[in-house]
Amino acid sequence: MKHRITALPASLRFAVLGLLVLLGVVASVTVFNWVTSPKPLDRAAMARESAQAEAANRKAAEERVAAEKAASERGASIATPQLAFLSSRGYESEGGGYYIVEGQVRNISGSSLKDIEAVASWYAADGTFITSDSAIIEYNPILPGQTSPFKAMSTANPKMAKYAVEFKLLFGPTVETVDQRKTK
Repeated sequence: MKHRITALPASLRFAVLGLLVLLGVVASVTVFNWVTSPKPLDRAAMARESAQAEAANRKAAEERVAAEKAASERGASIATPQLAFLSSRGYESEGGGYYIVEGQVRNISGSSLKDIEAVASWYAADGTFITSDSAIIEYNPILPGQTSPFKAMSTANPKMAKYAVEFKLLFGPTVETVDQRKTK
């Protein structure tokens, strides 16, 4: 049997059509609200996860203290590398007047590092220190696993022949670095 909605008066057809559209909207909103509504918190699971994380942190801290104590008893020091020195090149600028050291460094620690400076030191051919300049690496902070370029520029001196690069915290100590450059 065919439905004959066209046999209904126009005003009734529009009312039926409007009712169908309204029912569709209500159903859609209800489903959307059900899908996107926040689920109840499992406070017991959250407490367990928090206790496990605290226990893991406590154990790691105890192991670190034990390792540092053992090293100090042997007269050694523990230095965990934070950065991997990947590449560098030193050159005189095109127009002259400046020497530039640029390269890349990777964060190999498990946390982000903020305010890392690349310190470029220039030496004469005989090893005599000439000058050093520093610059914050490009990515600040540098995230775990991330590689950042750096560039430090110094005023030119005709005796500049060799350079060395180290990394340090801005207004702080040197950051332990493992040199992974192919050519040093």
